[in-house]
Amino acid sequence: MNSAIDFKNKTKQNFAAYFLNSDNFNYICFAYLFLMLGVYFFRLPVVASDTDLWYHLNGGRYLFDTGVIPHTGFFSFLTPEKQWVDYYWLFQAVIYKIYSLAGYAGIIVFRAVLYLATISLVFQYLYKNRVEKWLPVFFVLFCLLLLYRNSIVRPHIFSYLFIVSFLVILEFYPKKVKYLPILAILWANLHGIEYPVLMLIIFSYVVDHYLKRLRATSAVSKNEIYYLVSLVASMAAVFITPHGIKLIRVPFISTEYASAYMKELGKISIDQVLYFNFSSPSSIHSSIFNILLISICLAVIINLFKKSIKVKHILLFLGGVVLLAKGNRFTVEFILLSLPCIKLEKKLTLHPAGRTGSILLFILTAFFLFFVPFKLLDFKGLPKYPFSNSNLPHGVTSFLNHIDKKGTVMNFPVNGGYLQWMLYPDYKIAMDMEVPFLFSDDDYFKVRHSFLNEVCLRKFISTYNPAFIAAPWKPAAFKKFFNTHIRQFPEYVPVFFDEIEALYVNKQKLPEIADKYQLKKIDPFMLVSSGISRISDDDKDPVFNELLKMWDISPDSRIVNWAIASVYNTSGNYDKSALYIEVLVKEFPERPEGYNLSGDSFSGRKMFKEAISSYQEALARMDEAGKNEIYKKLWTCHTHLLQHKEAYSILKKVVNPFSPASNYVDLYKLGFSALQIGKTIEARNLMKFAYMQVPDNDITWKSRIKEQLLKLNVD
Repeated sequence: MNSAIDFKNKTKQNFAAYFLNSDNFNYICFAYLFLMLGVYFFRLPVVASDTDLWYHLNGGRYLFDTGVIPHTGFFSFLTPEKQWVDYYWLFQAVIYKIYSLAGYAGIIVFRAVLYLATISLVFQYLYKNRVEKWLPVFFVLFCLLLLYRNSIVRPHIFSYLFIVSFLVILEFYPKKVKYLPILAILWANLHGIEYPVLMLIIFSYVVDHYLKRLRATSAVSKNEIYYLVSLVASMAAVFITPHGIKLIRVPFISTEYASAYMKELGKISIDQVLYFNFSSPSSIHSSIFNILLISICLAVIINLFKKSIKVKHILLFLGGVVLLAKGNRFTVEFILLSLPCIKLEKKLTLHPAGRTGSILLFILTAFFLFFVPFKLLDFKGLPKYPFSNSNLPHGVTSFLNHIDKKGTVMNFPVNGGYLQWMLYPDYKIAMDMEVPFLFSDDDYFKVRHSFLNEVCLRKFISTYNPAFIAAPWKPAAFKKFFNTHIRQFPEYVPVFFDEIEALYVNKQKLPEIADKYQLKKIDPFMLVSSGISRISDDDKDPVFNELLKMWDISPDSRIVNWAIASVYNTSGNYDKSALYIEVLVKEFPERPEGYNLSGDSFSGRKMFKEAISSYQEALARMDEAGKNEIYKKLWTCHTHLLQHKEAYSILKKVVNPFSPASNYVDLYKLGFSALQIGKTIEARNLMKFAYMQVPDNDITWKSRIKEQLLKLNVD
């Protein structure tokens, strides 16, 4: 009996030892995360986190069409013509060729492969650096840190890969340094502005080697010479680009002003480092960075006290600190350069004193391994695959390409990347966000403030007299200013709009376009702000006809489909609204509008079960500010189905009797549901509160509330 118990206990210990103190567990963690994150990246569509991807595609197209590396602002009508060093020309060539061969699906594969290659090298470094029991935790953190930045297809994803590649080779495979010059040439041409990072890595290892030689007594060997020559050759890669020595000055162009209007160039503050929030992808990225930053700094301090940190690793860490001081853009570079600082000398053992801590660490690791991937693999609500035109001026570009004209488009810089990709060479735009390297701070100020300042707008129009103006909706200041001041330029009339911009044409330059497409009854800014509710009865038919004309040009426009479906639902034409609702759900599955309108359609046809399902889908995609309206619609559906308990529970979430936002109708509805489920006292109070608010001229509601009060024996 005792032997059986001993065997059982020993088996448990062996099982624990296998998973807590073996390479197998680390490899299982790696394989599991690699698979899960791979599925996530291959399933993640291309979306508009910014429009930089599209100016890279346009640069690549220009290169292949002309055989010339872009060195001017060829897509811009600003004068004088801009000259610059295209430090990511090879990236533009690669990404355009991938797109031309495989479309957005090819870009998804490209992005996934680079991410998986980078995290594989990170795992290899952590494993070989003897991180031991902490490896899974740190690996998860590194994966999450890279996940957000690698989802954006820009040249920096190559820099991340090259940083880790250099460190792995220099640290663990010195015989393979012969490949570093090749990698360095690629790096300098794919993302040349980061050549100082390349220099920092090589410099750190050269200095470390030199210090070792000072203490050495043996002669310099052939292997050492071979090693140093490879490192020096790698540093020379900055000159092996089409730009030669011109590339050297690019990283040192001042970004002082750019940091005021580009978030990623902003400085990191202490408050940011001490702030933890896991509610959104960007906040998760910041929080993970903070965890790693604190961990790395502690590791550096501990290893300095132990005198177990090497000079090259200190130099890498300090170089990373210098980069970090330049702005948020370099958070990942800092963490990757600090990889060598994450090192623990002692191995994990299972002696009794350390077993509890080991088990707790195992639980923490398991939590990260299971919670994170399952959150990632919840694909419900992802944008359309493989590409979503949400948050892009897709309708405006569809219109401009539809009319088949040529001209200049005054645009807001943030949307410039997509506009030039879709419109060049037929149209030239003002500028994109290649600031301050292609365009200057002056250019950005001039163009941006033309949408904010009457004097700037007047001067811009006087100087360039653009054929079109694409005015953005956001921020709100643009909407308010532009809708007021564009009237001072009667030559510009609205012809189209989408979810991002309103398009105006210069009718003096293009009278035929103005005559055919001018929106005479639709005020784009008003429609976007207030919907169809503020349209007068006399204008509804003309407005609707203009919407249908726009739909013929851009049938996948979110705002146009939403407006048409809303008109049909309001008039009770639910069968006709179905087509436009279907487009919204298909093209914008991550948005609530289609599901909300679908719920309205079902509710209008008394199909309350189906309406509840649609409203719940809308709720899952809606921010907190918009949920109250949906909750009230759900109350109506549950009440019609005599599901009073559910109706009461839903309305209770949003109706606070003492909130100014709760009116007498809301209080009546909540009181009615409370009465149906036996909450008589609460129902009596709510009806009393409702009666206090109801105005004397609202006879219908006053009578209805009084009837309920009489049922509750309230005078």
